[in-house]
Amino acid sequence: SYNYPKLVTTDYFFWYRQHPGKPPQFLISHSASGSVLNDPVPGLKVQVEEKLIQMNISSATVADSAVYFCAV
Repeated sequence: SYNYPKLVTTDYFFWYRQHPGKPPQFLISHSASGSVLNDPVPGLKVQVEEKLIQMNISSATVADSAVYFCAV
């Protein structure tokens, strides 16, 4: 999840994950309303509630253990 205090309708969000020793991997992008723009990894879901943005992975496994980043 990501708490973004200055959420503006023109903002776009880009989620990445990084496994140890690897470069960041693009996961999903979406608008401030939560509309998904690009979703190359199956099983991801984005939910936006006021200033809280959550990205969930359905059926997460040990292989999903990584550092996750959200860029605006």
